[in-house]
Amino acid sequence: MASIHTLHPPQGSDGASRGAVPPPPHPLIAALRQLAFPALGELLRKMFGRADDALFEMGERAQSDADRRHYFDTVRVLRLEQARILGRFNEALAARFDEPPDSPAPMPGTAIDLDELAIQPADELEERIAVTNLVARAEGMHRQLVYELERRMSLAVRQLHLPLSPQALSPSRICEAFASSIRPLDSDFQIKLIVFKLFEREIIRDLHGIYERVLALLDQHAPLAPA
Repeated sequence: MASIHTLHPPQGSDGASRGAVPPPPHPLIAALRQLAFPALGELLRKMFGRADDALFEMGERAQSDADRRHYFDTVRVLRLEQARILGRFNEALAARFDEPPDSPAPMPGTAIDLDELAIQPADELEERIAVTNLVARAEGMHRQLVYELERRMSLAVRQLHLPLSPQALSPSRICEAFASSIRPLDSDFQIKLIVFKLFEREIIRDLHGIYERVLALLDQHAPLAPA
């Protein structure tokens, strides 16, 4: 009887196909992760460390007792939830960083369909508006650095054929990652809005330090061609 030999053995028939390991990321992608993720996490931990004083200061300037109570309630929420917020932020940031280059994250809150507003939950709409405003302030505050970052990331992606979006570390992705991290909080939206204000005050203003280091890293791996 003739034997039948398959040209393509089934998965699991040898060691290589059983446990195929994905190739390691490009050294630049790994370096960007190692630089940006811990630096952003450290800014978030510093925000939590300064939150009590900052929120009490904001509360003292509040115009009404209700607003003042919201600030003090935010102190309690952050004390209880900061570890979970940090964990969710890291996960969301990694997920957005890994989005493929041909599907960049859309700007949150842009091109809102008027018909959509009638059926969208109020808190969801409020969040979209808050994040859009946060991104706009971040981009305005660091306009030149954000422009240069996206230009240099685009150059690195083209030169090195990286499976990475030029917007991987954009203010939009960072702010959306933070929005994801506080979305599960069992608090009314006024408290979340105060947390967004704290994020702007304590983190957005310090993004320039991270972006300057990222640009220096990009120059090492994909330097600009001389004019």
